[in-house]
Amino acid sequence: MVMSILAELDGRPTVVIEDRLGDIEAAHDNELRSITASYGYGTSEEIAASDKVAQSPSILLDWSPNWQGRRKPTLRPSATTSR
Repeated sequence: MVMSILAELDGRPTVVIEDRLGDIEAAHDNELRSITASYGYGTSEEIAASDKVAQSPSILLDWSPNWQGRRKPTLRPSATTSR
């Protein structure tokens, strides 16, 4: 599954955000970095295998652009977000 998603991304910087060991292994098998959501379902042993651990979703905005040395992405409100 990861390989088919990577094909659609056409080489764009990618990281896997996950909460279980199988997802961490899938990321590493495809030479991707992983961020484990500590607030998910994974055990402390599973979390230990990750490249980084996120204590909350908001920290992801600070980390993601720094991994690839690229500019911070512009966030757009979703269609369901009130303005």
